[in-house]
Amino acid sequence: MEALAVADTIFANSVAELSAAPNEYLRLTWRSGPRYLDDFQAVMNLLLQVCRRQGTGKVLVDQRDMAALTPAEGAWIVEDWLPRSVVQGNYRYAAVLPPTDPEALDAIRALKWPPVPEAPYIASFTDESAALTWLRRQVPVASML
Repeated sequence: MEALAVADTIFANSVAELSAAPNEYLRLTWRSGPRYLDDFQAVMNLLLQVCRRQGTGKVLVDQRDMAALTPAEGAWIVEDWLPRSVVQGNYRYAAVLPPTDPEALDAIRALKWPPVPEAPYIASFTDESAALTWLRRQVPVASML
């Protein structure tokens, strides 16, 4: 069983917390409850900035307590954020712990991902240790910018 790395909190607001296991991966932990679109976008945009700076392209995304995406959040992720994620964030690998709420899980599954060259590889896990094992095995890819 892989040991969980100690992560340093980088940012937190009412909707999520972003932390880093230095030189390994970032961790985005979504909180329960409703969100304002501005707060959601702030976290996601900061994720790209920090992901670029860290340089591994690896993120553990903990959605277990996350409420369902709103239509505005889903549209923004697909149409704006995802296309920028590779270029601006060098985002390559996401180990996802999916929502436990069926409505939230359905909202995530309903997203229509556009074809984005070198889009992040997303793997879903029910076990955090397995997610971290997989994430740590991924080889960082240097940005072409």
